[in-house]
Amino acid sequence: MLGLTEDRYPVGVFKLFSRLIRFYRSHFGLFWLVMIPVIIFGLIIDLVMFFCFYNLFPYPSWDFSISDGFTATSEFSWNITFTFSSFLLIFLWFALSMFVLLSSYLFRGTNVSFQDIWQQTYRRKGTIFGAGFILAVWCFAIVFIWLFLNGLLGLVVNYYSLMMLNILGFFVVLIYFFVRWSLIHQGIMIEDLTAVRAFRRSSELDRGNWFRFFGKYLLLAWITAVLSNILMVITLLLLSFAAPELLPIRDKLVSVEFFTLLFGIPFFFTYMGFSFSLGNITLDLSFTPRFWITFIVLLVNTLTYAVMVQLWGILTTHLYYEQVRRENDNGEISENPIAV
Repeated sequence: MLGLTEDRYPVGVFKLFSRLIRFYRSHFGLFWLVMIPVIIFGLIIDLVMFFCFYNLFPYPSWDFSISDGFTATSEFSWNITFTFSSFLLIFLWFALSMFVLLSSYLFRGTNVSFQDIWQQTYRRKGTIFGAGFILAVWCFAIVFIWLFLNGLLGLVVNYYSLMMLNILGFFVVLIYFFVRWSLIHQGIMIEDLTAVRAFRRSSELDRGNWFRFFGKYLLLAWITAVLSNILMVITLLLLSFAAPELLPIRDKLVSVEFFTLLFGIPFFFTYMGFSFSLGNITLDLSFTPRFWITFIVLLVNTLTYAVMVQLWGILTTHLYYEQVRRENDNGEISENPIAV
């Protein structure tokens, strides 16, 4: 074993994350070799959308935020974010399966090439995207139910507290199932399950461990969010010296608002004209950003998402094996847990 799966019982959070970083650093080259094609595909599609929007939709208004990057809104009220499009999300969903499989091999000390990882993942593409489709349908259903309840509450009562309770309940439901179904890829890639069975298997492994999983996921999300915010701030400060039009953004970055970025995960609250935000800085732009500026911001955001999905694959695979060992009497990982 390589450190992450050698203990019989769950290790402490800080010890676990220390091992996770060492493991990632030891196999840094292989992880990025697997990731490069995904990054290229995502960047190409985002750039094509950028040029189409730039040329086909007249007079767009531009906004900037630390979490989303540059956002353009057309006169038809169509909103396109060039930093994290739905296309890149699809690629990252597929890439997560590869990192789960790669981590599984490396945990057992088995040598594997990036071609093997791509081939084995490609053979399971139908199941991977099928699981993603099920998850998307479920999310749309939850949003529809929430909108319906929100409208119903608006007709019945006018108390803002009840409306806020509805919003809070919506996020609680999303977070609950996000954690409960966090090991879907392990069921598909390691146990070769169908999409529906992978959801059930993830729920089985999560049973009795929801809060432990949630704490580790929240810590990883917070660390990566804070680091990505700081990286974006440094990038924009450097760009502002070559692009004077970014000076309004730089003024905001060097203000007291910078410290709100340490909150990490973006949070926004508004009530009766009062607004409050944490973990993000937004600004309406009076100019159209030049292409090279948009490309650099897009590239930085894409790379940070790439690191996040790699670390997520390592962490969730470790938690999967941790639970599998507890299911077995001897507490050992199978010599050949991967169904090829």
